[in-house]
Amino acid sequence: MTRSSDFQDPELVRKEIAGVNWYHQIDLGDGIVTPGVDDTANRMAPLELPADLRGKSVLDIGAWDGVFSFEAERRGASRVLATDSYCWNGEGWGTKEGFDTARRILGSRVEDFEIDVMDLSPERVGRSTWCCSSACSTTCDTPCSRWSGSRA
Repeated sequence: MTRSSDFQDPELVRKEIAGVNWYHQIDLGDGIVTPGVDDTANRMAPLELPADLRGKSVLDIGAWDGVFSFEAERRGASRVLATDSYCWNGEGWGTKEGFDTARRILGSRVEDFEIDVMDLSPERVGRSTWCCSSACSTTCDTPCSRWSGSRA
């Protein structure tokens, strides 16, 4: 994934991310990584996310800043739906500002939906066969067979 044409200047990108309270470290290209407190890159490998997600739909539950959503898109997912409630509505540590900023800079097509995990259902998020990510602790290629909230 390449950055949006509006954000080709690295200084503009640095300025854009400076005022955001980041949790995840998101690689925005040109050596620019969001200054999140989470060592996201080192947590990514043990998750064993599939290298090729072409043709897959990915549901990221608890997306927060969206690092795993954007990674799924980078790996070729045809549809990515990032969901969150606790962080995005301000009850948690962060807000949705990091997600929105990263999506804008990356020129991403990741969809967003503010919804509580307990409210997820096929009627709310669609009847896709999702390659699921429950707080990015679980991934699967079947309709949420390994995901504890298999309603979606």
